[in-house]
Amino acid sequence: MHVFGIEPKCVHVFSFKCTLFCIPLQHEIINLMGKELFNKIDSVIRSERLYANVNLMREDVIVRFGISRHRLNDLLNQYAGGVSFPQYINDFRVKEAYELITHHPEMSIAEIAFEVGFTPPNLRDQFKRRYGMTPMKYRTHLE
Repeated sequence: MHVFGIEPKCVHVFSFKCTLFCIPLQHEIINLMGKELFNKIDSVIRSERLYANVNLMREDVIVRFGISRHRLNDLLNQYAGGVSFPQYINDFRVKEAYELITHHPEMSIAEIAFEVGFTPPNLRDQFKRRYGMTPMKYRTHLE
């Protein structure tokens, strides 16, 4: 019999013979649940553009998904390359800013900053850190 698609395992527990379905794979199941939870959080942040809210706080995500601060940090550490929550959010912002600067020359740098959830000085700093030049220099480089 298969439970959750897992083959039963026969183990001995205190001299009793028991058939267990998930104990030998418990850590794999927990990791899968963690990955699924991270993917759900990531998907919502992307699809609803939560990152574009300049006032987005870690607590907003914690409350929305009913998890602890520690759990969110663990998920980011395990599935997002160990970045902090602010850096995780800023990565979305700076990538979208790059696309807007590249494909929408009619938008000012300030408009782009506000569109993606940055203040103009934060966009400048984050963009330069990521791409090695300011947004304005990148834009003039495109011309």
